[in-house]
Amino acid sequence: MKNLILSASAIAIIAFSGCDKHDEEAKIITLNATLKQGEIYTLDVKSYGDADDNYTAIISAQASNFSKSEVTENTKFSYTPAANFTGSDKVVISLNELEHRNGKHHSNAQTTEPNDVANEHPTCNKGANKPHHERTETEAIVTINFNVISTE
Repeated sequence: MKNLILSASAIAIIAFSGCDKHDEEAKIITLNATLKQGEIYTLDVKSYGDADDNYTAIISAQASNFSKSEVTENTKFSYTPAANFTGSDKVVISLNELEHRNGKHHSNAQTTEPNDVANEHPTCNKGANKPHHERTETEAIVTINFNVISTE
């Protein structure tokens, strides 16, 4: 019985181990920005992650009064207030690390093909063509509070 428990523990440790760090708390960032009507606000959300990691950003709570509020190129956020709008607006963006588990990268937005990842990560390509578990790690949650003022 004792050997069975030790064997089960060893299997669990192997099954849940990976190449990356896990279980870290997401950074909570709050930014305040004052814009004039029609002015464009841009932010590369990747600046709130580690320089050597790959990320994708998603809008988890969309602004209410915008003509454009979007993420492009995985981490570049852009906001333009709605025409003639003045007042407060808010957007929340989640910065998610593109992880590799069993040789594959994961995120809410994309998955790299196994053969490409095996070539990119030769030390972490075991099981590249085998079933795997997806897991998204949120690196940061960025809240941007906008104060849109009149151009006059």
